Amino acid sequence: MTPGGAQRSRTRSLAAPLALSAEGKTTVNTPLPVRLPPQLLQAVASADHTDALTTESDVDLLPFIQRMLSFQPGWIQALYRVRVLVLRVLGHRTGVPPQGAVPEQMPTQPGQRAAFFFVEEAGETYWTARASEAHLTARLAVLQSPGQTRRHLYRVVTVVHFHSMAGRVYFALIQPFHFLVVRAMMRHGGGAQ
Repeated sequence: MTPGGAQRSRTRSLAAPLALSAEGKTTVNTPLPVRLPPQLLQAVASADHTDALTTESDVDLLPFIQRMLSFQPGWIQALYRVRVLVLRVLGHRTGVPPQGAVPEQMPTQPGQRAAFFFVEEAGETYWTARASEAHLTARLAVLQSPGQTRRHLYRVVTVVHFHSMAGRVYFALIQPFHFLVVRAMMRHGGGAQ
C-alpha cells in the first residue's frame, strides 16, 4: 500500500498483478472477474514493460478518467517540460499536454484525443488509450470492478513497447516519476483534492 491508498503491482507481465487467464479475466483483489479489453490483451502479450496500480473510489468510471487526465498541477507541468528536454537530447520531439483541461470536457470515447493519448476502447467497466511516439508506444488502461471498501476498485495499467534504445533509456529515466504521477492522478480521479 502506498500513501493515498494506491497499491503498487509491477512486473514485466500483467499475469502476476492481474492473474491473467487465457480468457482474459482477472480475479486478484476483485470480488468479480473483469474482462480485459481485446487491444489491451494483445498489447500485454508483447509488452516490454507493464505495471498496475490500484485504488478504490465511489466515483464512477468516466468521471474518474476525466478527473485523472485533467489533473495538471504545476509540478506535473514542470515534469512534462523536463520530459521534452530529455526527448530532445535523445533526438525526439514531442509536446506537452494542453493546460486548463476541464474534467467534464475531457474526451473519453474511442477515436478522441485525451491529453496526449488517443482513446482506443471504452466500455462500461474499462477504458484504454494509446500514445505512440518514435521511441515508444504506451497504453493506459483503467479497469473497474466492484470494490471491497468503496463502490469501485480501479486498476490503472500501463503497457509500454519500446521502438528503439532511446525508448529504453527514456523510460528508465522517467519510470520513478511515472509512478509518482500516476498515483497522484489516481488520487485526484478518485475524488481526493
